[in-house]
Amino acid sequence: MPATARYYGLIVSDTLDERTDIHRSSQAAAKMLAELYKQYKSWPLVLAAYNCGPTRVNQAIRSAGCYDFWELKSYLPRETQDYIPRFIAAAYVANYYADHSLQPRYSRSWPIQTRTLKVTEALTFGELSFASGVDVGLISKLNPSYRRSRIPANQNGNYLILPAQSIGKVQDFLCSRRGGACMDPVLLYPNFHKINYLVKPGETIRQLANRYHCSIAQIVEWNHLQKAETY
Repeated sequence: MPATARYYGLIVSDTLDERTDIHRSSQAAAKMLAELYKQYKSWPLVLAAYNCGPTRVNQAIRSAGCYDFWELKSYLPRETQDYIPRFIAAAYVANYYADHSLQPRYSRSWPIQTRTLKVTEALTFGELSFASGVDVGLISKLNPSYRRSRIPANQNGNYLILPAQSIGKVQDFLCSRRGGACMDPVLLYPNFHKINYLVKPGETIRQLANRYHCSIAQIVEWNHLQKAETY
């Protein structure tokens, strides 16, 4: 839940939701689980508290007069009662599937080899797509925590997940961009191409930015527009 996520240091806003950042959410979840285990000393109770909250678990403990999940589970919400057996079943299957003649079935296009890069500057998915050659849709799928197809600036760094073969291109792009903001975009973006576009009546700068996978600020800069002209 948002309040719990923020308590453990995750950002939940209209532009960034770190609950879907696999690195930061895993770190927060591990911290929460460790604290819950110190309190309950029982993994079933820890998982129950993770699912419905410590307050509900503490109420169930008082009502049942014990610390055994299987004895007190009837005092917990139905979702939590089902959550623990399902978690145990999933963990068992993940570890012992071969003992039951089961084999994973993978999609032809998934999973793909990925690598994670930490970036401090603000970046749009359009910029990353131009630099790496990776489709914006795939970038979005790999990085669901960025809600507006844009990575905000963060001096502590944000995690960026990309197909392994494209990481080198992005690293080269970032090094080039840091070398000078006025550098020709053709040198920065391997897949960059310039076009002239005749704006149609009623079209907005935002629509054009979405269509061509760039930012409003870039269109304003390239066309020497005043801020008032962008609306």
